[in-house]
Amino acid sequence: MDARALKAKMILKDVSTDELCKATGMVPSTFYRKINCASEFTQGEISIIAHVLELSRDEVFAIFFADTVS
Repeated sequence: MDARALKAKMILKDVSTDELCKATGMVPSTFYRKINCASEFTQGEISIIAHVLELSRDEVFAIFFADTVS
């Protein structure tokens, strides 16, 4: 999980944490646990986030399946 890349995309697309939480049905504390790798995003959550942020397949792979932990 590349949290920095996800946060950067959120900033570039002007999407807040609250907006992503609402779209995915998560509460903010759950979202923060997931971006800090204490828990994993589900396939459905990744799909919704990719749609909201207009991520390409390569971006989805780089953000959610990165070997480096942020």
